[in-house]
Amino acid sequence: MSTKRGTFGEAEAPAAGGGALANARHERFAQLVVAGRSQADAYREVYPRSAGWKDKTVWEKASRLAGKVGARVSALQRAAADAAVCSAREMQERLSRQFRALDEAGEVDAMVKVGALLAKLTGAEAATRLEVRNGGVTADYAPPPAVARMDDEALLALATARE
Repeated sequence: MSTKRGTFGEAEAPAAGGGALANARHERFAQLVVAGRSQADAYREVYPRSAGWKDKTVWEKASRLAGKVGARVSALQRAAADAAVCSAREMQERLSRQFRALDEAGEVDAMVKVGALLAKLTGAEAATRLEVRNGGVTADYAPPPAVARMDDEALLALATARE
């Protein structure tokens, strides 16, 4: 495999016909950084001989490589964000349909649980009041602080729990 060498700080071009970088090590480094690894950890994984190097040397080389592959890291981050937004949007639509069905069935307790999950999913603050309509009566509901602090998994478990 031939590797194109560029000048210091020169951005690497993607491989012809695809989004991936031509240099497989650079592509893997970019993927690891997007996955949440530090630049130094990603560099050490991609270049195993660097394991015995001084931290300062690895940091410098990792930083230099990050500058070269920055456009690819950004592209991978955008793709990951698009996938997450689409997934979140789909979940929001499903929960909204469930909320409306519960409203029609008059199941206020379950509506409150699903509403709390919807509020968390859409980024609503705990102080935001959720309007629940039941038989023409409007009740305001502000999720308790304990519910507002729950992560999505705990809220989903709460919303789907059978009593």
